[in-house]
Amino acid sequence: MRFSLIVTLKMEEDVAQTLTEYRLKYFPAERNYLDAHITLFHKLPEESREVWQAELVRVAASTIPFEFSLSSVFSLGGGFAVKVESPALVTLKEKLVKSWSEFLTPQDRQKFNPHCTIQNKVAPARAREDLRKFQLEWEPRTATAQGLQLWNYLNGPWQLERELLFSGRD
Repeated sequence: MRFSLIVTLKMEEDVAQTLTEYRLKYFPAERNYLDAHITLFHKLPEESREVWQAELVRVAASTIPFEFSLSSVFSLGGGFAVKVESPALVTLKEKLVKSWSEFLTPQDRQKFNPHCTIQNKVAPARAREDLRKFQLEWEPRTATAQGLQLWNYLNGPWQLERELLFSGRD
């Protein structure tokens, strides 16, 4: 079976758990297959795996853990997300896009808008109401990026294939 391959940012466990709890509260249960995540690449090609996987290993080994901000909340129309702010994350993504431009999908080449989706796939009226509630409980915070995660997309759920922890010098 061929999988779509997804790359996410690994964040510290307590922050990931808090965001996952918000997803459990706001994301439609019948569509919520995933814990909270920050996607860097939505679909890397299996046929180029040797190239991009070697680059992921190299990047993780040469990157030190870095802070990012979970700042404001914004609407997705049918849901909402928390904005992720980090110059280091944007730089990391830009380097990888430049290296892999020949095989990336249009979605993965577009301008990077890092975020963590809390709710999606609901009617706009419900999304507006839930966003209003969430804004009252949301407190901006900082977190630490600890590495990269490679996932297999299984037509809904994801399966973790590999974690690459940041261990080097930027």
